[in-house]
Amino acid sequence: MAQDLSQADLFNRQGIELFQQGDFAAAKKSYLEALKCDPQFLPPVANLIPILSQQNDLLGALSLTKKLLNINPRDGGQWSNLGNLLTRLQRYDEAMTALEWAAEYMPDERSVWHNMSLLYHRLGDNDQALIYIQRVKDMGDEGHPVLNDEVHMLLAKGDLDRALPLYEIRWHLLDHLPPWDFHLTEWTGQDLKDKSILVHHEQGYGDTIMTVRFIKDLLDRGARVTLGVPQSLCDLFEGQDWPISVLAIEDMTSENTSNAFDYHSPLYSTMRHLKINKDSISSSPYLRPPQITTPPVNPNLYNIGVCWASGKRNNQMDWRRRLTPLHLWFDLGTIPNVQLWSLYKHSPNDDPDPHDEISSALIKDITPKLKSWGQTAAFIDKLDLVVTIDTAVGHLAAAMGKSTIMLAQYQHCWRWWNLNKGSGRPWYDDMLIIPQTEPNDWSAQIQNAKSGIEFLVKGKFRPLKKAA
Repeated sequence: MAQDLSQADLFNRQGIELFQQGDFAAAKKSYLEALKCDPQFLPPVANLIPILSQQNDLLGALSLTKKLLNINPRDGGQWSNLGNLLTRLQRYDEAMTALEWAAEYMPDERSVWHNMSLLYHRLGDNDQALIYIQRVKDMGDEGHPVLNDEVHMLLAKGDLDRALPLYEIRWHLLDHLPPWDFHLTEWTGQDLKDKSILVHHEQGYGDTIMTVRFIKDLLDRGARVTLGVPQSLCDLFEGQDWPISVLAIEDMTSENTSNAFDYHSPLYSTMRHLKINKDSISSSPYLRPPQITTPPVNPNLYNIGVCWASGKRNNQMDWRRRLTPLHLWFDLGTIPNVQLWSLYKHSPNDDPDPHDEISSALIKDITPKLKSWGQTAAFIDKLDLVVTIDTAVGHLAAAMGKSTIMLAQYQHCWRWWNLNKGSGRPWYDDMLIIPQTEPNDWSAQIQNAKSGIEFLVKGKFRPLKKAA
């Protein structure tokens, strides 16, 4: 037994070294080897939890945390970890209980109150979330994760005056993009008359589609605007009637960028320095479909575009929140006179869905022929309606003025300030939002959408009046 313990300790120490070097996969392997030597040796159990959590094996991390708490039920740190895991799993009542125990045992631990703030943020109570974040700051933690969480709580309240200046903290957490390589002067509100400015993409496709509307404000100030976006977005923005140039981020080089502009500005920073607030956002459509030929739809049917998953950006937890079971959408395809069209672009990394084959009978997949966002916009223009979860597809459709139904997850994105009214305003006039009433339950939303679509279809296909 002593030899087994010694071997387990050796593997555990090896895992700690690998973890400190950033080799999490090798560290995980070492910790597991330690447990093979002695399943009751607790240090590798505790050391595995942050790795599993980072890899989004939340149920595995949950089991190990409970194992430690069964041995030491007064361990406030593990109660805090448990609360964080349960929050991420959207098991909010259990998370609250766990964090209350954590606060009981460790009232002076900053991470407990940080986790508590995140729970209240998920529950939509951002006032209480900000109270706890302030407590964390008062206790001495003003690190980037804390400040970034504070910003998202302010954004969710719609307090753009406070949030947007603080949102510059995102540059400590976002992926690096080429426009920062060329040492351009960042625009911070200077006079733009007869000045050239590179305004550029910084986060997801939906963020860019949503915020590109503010280019008009720069043009109104007399600026010469170049929009820098990923290649797949170029034909969408080149197809507008704006007097701007469009440059693919992938094509940016020091030669064509460094001396070509007086200023550069990421899109959310553009909002900041334009002093955009909730009241200054126009919800009128601002994109038009480019003149691009796309496959036809049947004009004798009610054609609906559907998108049931988001692309795999950010982390796996974000992907999980923005993924609906495909089979739930089949009900929409059973409505008479309705044809569903897939607007979800499959990725080679997608896990196979057992209903993929059945879906072909109810949902036509046009996406292999849509190679860009401009082509997608041209096809959406032919549809009667788009039904989607919170994706860039929803932003695109609503920005074009296409009737859009968006299904919002329980912990919704910060920008949907009128969710309680079922409205996408102030961003979009033509977006109806149906929120989840229970975490992870998409079925009720689909049925609500179906009822609304049945009403719309009946309106389009009215029975002919009998001749007198």
